[in-house]
Formats: sequence, C-alpha cells, structure tokens
Amino acid sequence: MLAEVLNFEVQRILLLIGAGIALLRSRLGLFLLCANHGLVMTAFMQIEEFGRPKSHSHLPLYLFGDLNIERAKEVTAVFTLILLFSLILPDAANPSRPPLPPMPKPILLMILIYFGIYFFTSSAITEIAYSSSRGEISVTGGLYPLTWSIIIWHLRAKIEKGKLSQGKAIFLVLLGLFFLDYIKGVTGISTGILSTAVFSLIFENNNLHQCAKPISKRASLAFTVLLLATGAAIAWVIRSIRESLFEKGLSESIRLAILKSFGEDSEQGYEESANAVQSACHILMCVSLYDVGISRNWRSFTDTLINTFKPSLLNDLLGLQREIEASWELAEYYAHGGGINIVGELYWNGGFLGIWLGGLFIVLITYLCDILGKKSMWWHAVFLAGAPAYLQAYGYGLSQYLRGFLNGIVYLIPLVFLVNRLSLRPSGEEQEHGKSIELAPLGSFR
Repeated sequence: MLAEVLNFEVQRILLLIGAGIALLRSRLGLFLLCANHGLVMTAFMQIEEFGRPKSHSHLPLYLFGDLNIERAKEVTAVFTLILLFSLILPDAANPSRPPLPPMPKPILLMILIYFGIYFFTSSAITEIAYSSSRGEISVTGGLYPLTWSIIIWHLRAKIEKGKLSQGKAIFLVLLGLFFLDYIKGVTGISTGILSTAVFSLIFENNNLHQCAKPISKRASLAFTVLLLATGAAIAWVIRSIRESLFEKGLSESIRLAILKSFGEDSEQGYEESANAVQSACHILMCVSLYDVGISRNWRSFTDTLINTFKPSLLNDLLGLQREIEASWELAEYYAHGGGINIVGELYWNGGFLGIWLGGLFIVLITYLCDILGKKSMWWHAVFLAGAPAYLQAYGYGLSQYLRGFLNGIVYLIPLVFLVNRLSLRPSGEEQEHGKSIELAPLGSFR
C-alpha cells in the first residue's frame, strides 16, 4: 500500500520540495539528506525502467527483480516520511549564540603540519589513477574532517570579530580543498566540508555586527545556492575524470565523461558519477540479505560507539582491532564499489523497525545540530564536527554519520571549552587594574 502511494517518482518530487524548504530554513543536515535521498529515487526510477545498470553488471539479476524492487520502494518510502516529518519541527527561538573564540596559534600550527603530511603522502590524479592511489592516504579517517571543523570554527570567529571578510574566508576553504582533496580526486568528504563552510561562513547571520561588510540575508541565500551548486559541479567533474585523467589527459577525459553521462548509450546519466546508482544497489543488497535472514542485529550502532575510541590513526601503534564496518561486511556477500547506503544499512540492522528507530534517531541528531548550533556555542561545535560527514555518510553508512557527532562531543567540545576559558582570562593590564572577567558557564545543550 505504502509503495503504491509513494512510488519512486512521487518520493523524488516530495524530497525535492523538502530540500528547498530545508535550505530556506537554514537546515544543512536535512537539506543534504533530502537531496541525497532524492537522487537515489532518480536512480531507482532508471533501474525500474532499464533493469540492472551496466556499471553493476557483476551483481546477480535477482537483486533487480520485482519483489526486491517493491521492498526497496517500501523501505525508501519510510525514510522519506521521516524526512518530511522533520520539516515541520520548529526552529529555535531567538537563535543568537555567544561569539566564537578564535583557536590558539599552536593548534592551528599542528593542523597545518597535519595538512602538510596529508598533502605530501598522497598523489594527485594527474600523477596516478585515483583507484591506484587509495592505499597511499594513511592519515585521514575521522581526524581529517575534525581538523577542518576546527579551521571553519576559527574562520567564523575571525569573521565575527571583524578581522576577516566572509568572501575571503570561503576562498581560503576552497583553496585548501583544491590542494588537499580535489587534485587528489577526493570528492565526498570535501563536498561535505565545503557545504559546512558555506552554511557557517556565509549563510549564518548571527554575530556579524563587527563584520566590515556582512553579506545581506537575501544575498547570502543566493551565494549559498551558487556555492553549493559549484561544489556539486566540481565533485561531478572530478568523479567523472579521476580514473582516466592520468592516462588520457584532461580534454579526452572530459569528452569521455560527457559521452558516458549524456550520450545515446547512457542509461544512468549524470547520477552514476554522483553515486546515486551505487547507493540504490546498496539498498537492494541490504534488503535481499535481511529478507533471507541475514541481519547485522543493530551492530552498526554499537560498533560505531566502540570504534570512536579506537582512532584509525593509532591502530597500528597501539595494536587495536576495530570492529568490522557494515560496508566491509556487505563486501563478504556482494562485490561493490565501497561504502553502504545508510537507509539500506538501517534495514539490514533491524528491518522496518531499524528504519523507523534508526531514521528518527538520525533525524533527531541532525535537527538538534541544525537548530541548536545557531543558539549554543557547544552545539555549534557538534554541528561543525558532524556536518562535514552529512553528505558522504548517506552513501557510506551509519558509522560515518554518527562518528562526526560523537567526535564533536568527545573531542571538539572539550577543546572549545578550553579555548573559551583561555580567551576569557583577564590580560595583564586588566589584572593590574583589579578588573576581573567572569567566565561564561559551560551551560547545557540548550
């Protein structure tokens, strides 16, 4: 019944409307969830029409049978309803948080050194094919987006103190992403970082009274849409050429990418390079496994919490063994291109109960970060830590989605608390004149 009313086309239309509403209400997490889920509906529509995609011809045909497609339609419809429900949740009253304190120079220096190591230990896609370079990158993991969260925090603090313009701040982010990610062929997490930076540095209008030339609210919306579209276009171009650029050169790679996406023989169109087809196939794989009795039994939730305290950077040094992630476990049953769609993973963990409970949990976390991040310094830290994963995590699994949120609580909030206390300490001159400054309370997650 649900699948008949909310077919893939109806879901796509509703999600497109939902993404627009979320953008207007400045809810980054919900916007990215609606946009991603809507793209996957487009991929499912093509699978219904053409059958098994050419790019996934290695997968068994039964995954694309009518029964599996209908079950996938029901699964995606439940998640769509949860996203639409989140649109009616209220905004924060009086969203005005305290100004952000800048990060100390020693912390910024350590991040600069870390970025330097990352840059010099990985190859550009002009030097080697993207798939051949994946084994080189050994300093990423959850630490990489976390360091970018600190950078975005610092840039926002500079803007609020009137020491940096919004345009220069977003230019610095784009410049950093170009050298650290785009020329390496990395698109998922970099697009998430850019989206977070756009919302934090451009779209948010709090505490800009000291900014020399603040962008107006109407102009900030236009700039936000333009920058998000630019980020999506950059990601699509890079994903389309990163495997062939090294051997065939730029012009030939672009020509092949256009033929692949818009030529007469293309079934999947531009969505293939946007990962939508792979995400749709992930959902079909997870549905097939759970319906024959192979379940993860909620381990995606418990293992994420355990792995948060086992950072990948220290695994070899400390001899830690991380719990197997869902994407790797899925590879034991089906050959796939990596990652795992978060909707399929929720169903694989607990069926429709997993979709309802897990989906509501994800939406609640996203809602709190989107809304309270405008009102509380502490929630803004959690938002900056979790938001870079919003875009990529939809197609790469629950662990990535929750790990950013947990990193914000476990790592970034204590750092912000320390920086906030240091920034409020009285200077030598104030101490000499007997002045005192009362520290702002840590407060609660309000």
